[in-house]
Amino acid sequence: MRELLRENYLQELLHWKNDRFIKVLTGIRRRGKSTILNQYKELLIRDFNIKKEQIIEYDFNDPNKQNISYLDLYNEIVKKANKDLTYYVFLDEIQEIYKWERCVIGLFENKKIRFDVYITGSNSKLLSTELSTLLTGRHKDFHIFPISFQQMSDFFKKESELFFNLYLCNGGLGMSVDKYFDNTKLEPTLHDVFENTINQDVKYRHNIKSHN
Repeated sequence: MRELLRENYLQELLHWKNDRFIKVLTGIRRRGKSTILNQYKELLIRDFNIKKEQIIEYDFNDPNKQNISYLDLYNEIVKKANKDLTYYVFLDEIQEIYKWERCVIGLFENKKIRFDVYITGSNSKLLSTELSTLLTGRHKDFHIFPISFQQMSDFFKKESELFFNLYLCNGGLGMSVDKYFDNTKLEPTLHDVFENTINQDVKYRHNIKSHN
């Protein structure tokens, strides 16, 4: 499967690499936040001689990871590190962990080990105003937008009006690239994204109850 590199975000992350900020990637579901983190991780290993053991990553989309406490998560990460190296910590969908900010701030404030921390989360649970309260000025926001028409056009090497109309219908969500010309696969995926956004983000955010 071909993968579209999100070069603009990768370069921005590199610009802030090792700076004393917690890097926060936010955006609606399926914009490619996890893919960008994975691409960034590969870039660090390939071009900056970062060892694989310096990468510590967790994906909290996995239900088996969601029951860990913020304190156990913190201790688990610290045990994987030593004071002689910088460690790059990727915490994907961190909002699934109760009081996650205590773990993240703990890593940020650790005086013995250098952690460069990157987290992702959906807009419904990681709004900028709330991050400012939770992380008290320690973070740098990266708002992840859908793939633009120009990026799609360059990737597929198509610039026709027909392709533009296709983009208007199918959009630029991150998961759609490998299915872009197969509506039998793309339509159900986009429908699922819409349903999850309404049910898990909008309703959750505003505590909206369903009524029969």
